[in-house]
Formats: sequence, structure tokens, C-alpha cells
Amino acid sequence: MSDDGKRMVVSEVAFIAHAEMNITSLFYTVTTVSGHQISLSSDHYIRVENNGYVIASQLTLNHSLFVIHLNHPVRIRSIKKEYKMGLFNPITMAGTILVNDIFASCYNLNNLRGTHYEKHHLYAPFRLWYYVAKYYLGFGSEVYDMPRDDIHWLTAIYIHYGHYVVFIYRSLRALFLMGLIEFFVRISEIIHPIFIKHAYY
Repeated sequence: MSDDGKRMVVSEVAFIAHAEMNITSLFYTVTTVSGHQISLSSDHYIRVENNGYVIASQLTLNHSLFVIHLNHPVRIRSIKKEYKMGLFNPITMAGTILVNDIFASCYNLNNLRGTHYEKHHLYAPFRLWYYVAKYYLGFGSEVYDMPRDDIHWLTAIYIHYGHYVVFIYRSLRALFLMGLIEFFVRISEIIHPIFIKHAYY
């Protein structure tokens, strides 16, 4: 589903961030007034109306979720905390996923801090390698190894060095923004005298 929840978008699963079948974790089981249900770990992002993406522990009955085939966001009817076994986290090329027809993020809030959109940008190198390896280098569909009841080693590295990764990302983004501003300043300095010159003719 598109980010605005209005159209379907087909997106491949690039890799599985973690697949831990024998771990018990706290989940938030959310049921909408339409009867749709989704269970998320407490720090997993989900798309809500007007507020972008929030983690499951921040959901309230005042939030509305996006459900496929419905033309409007659907209000949450109930939120139940319960412990469940198994953690599975596929990462798609779009960074979003449909679970029981409910639109959710592929990302959760771990040591790799940031918003849903920042997490999607941080995983861009992995998504790019998947695309290049599969479609240009002939790796087939298994570009990344499926984790065996564990966190994928790529994700583990990112999480372990999360603070550094986010710092570098935000610094580069700030530098790019400053460079863009400087570029427009220079362009203005070049164009401005031309306009001034023509104004006096």
C-alpha cells in the first residue's frame, strides 16, 4: 500500500531482518472497528491517520489505521497486551508491509534510533545491493541468507553500531542540506545582477 494508504504497491521482500521462532515477547494486539487485527512488538512502527508512523506502545483508541480495500482510515476498537512466541521482521523494498490487510512499517525502534523514514533511508544500501545483485549480477532471489532463528548479521551490525550509524546519516543529511542551500545562494548571486541590469533598461 502507498504511504498515503490510497493505492496498492507491489514490493519485494529484500531480506529478513530477524526470524526468532523460540523467543517470547510482549505484543500489542490491535483490533479495528472493522474487525481487522494485527499484533506488533511494542517498538514496531505502524501507520496511523494524521500522525504518520508511531510505535505500537504509543497507540491509543483515538488512532485510526489504514486497511486495504477500505476507502477511509479505520478507528481502533481495542488494544490488548499479550506475550507471544516468535519474532519475524521482513524488510521490503518499499519499507512497508500488509499484515492481515492492515498497513504497517517494516521497521522497529531499536538501537538504530530514528523515525520510520530515517530507518528506511538507513537500510537503503541493503535494498540497493539486493536490487543490483538480483537483477544485474544474477544472484537469484536468495541475495541474503535467511537467518536461522536469529537476527540477520547485517541488522545485528547496524543495531550494535546504531548510534554511530544514525550520527553519520544525520550529519551527511545536514551537510547535503547546507550544500543545497549554498548552491541556491550562489545561483542567486549569479542571477540577481542580471535581473538588476535588465530592470534599469
